[in-house]
Amino acid sequence: FGRLVSLKRLWLSRNVLEALPDSFGELAALHTLMLDQNRLTALPGGFGQLRSLQRLKLDDNRLAALPEGFGGLAALQVLGLSHNELESLPESFGGLSRLQTLVLSHNELAALP
Repeated sequence: FGRLVSLKRLWLSRNVLEALPDSFGELAALHTLMLDQNRLTALPGGFGQLRSLQRLKLDDNRLAALPEGFGGLAALQVLGLSHNELESLPESFGGLSRLQTLVLSHNELAALP
């Protein structure tokens, strides 16, 4: 996937993905990423390098945590994380200053950063 440097929109909803390749962080032009209704348990460490990403749907997966670099998604405006297994959010989450819509329902959150 790392070679698709001009890719702007990617829909991978309703599959059985359990992991993403580390090269996902190299998709510099990506601004829409739909990964809802999969079986993801973690995101690659370089995920926070998707600096053009504006819309991200990760609802209905099995995510227990987000990588610390998640706050690097500086352009992110819409984020769906409902129906996962999140127990906490990384401190870097506060760096998502352009975020307009955030859905965190149906998780295991006990506190917010």
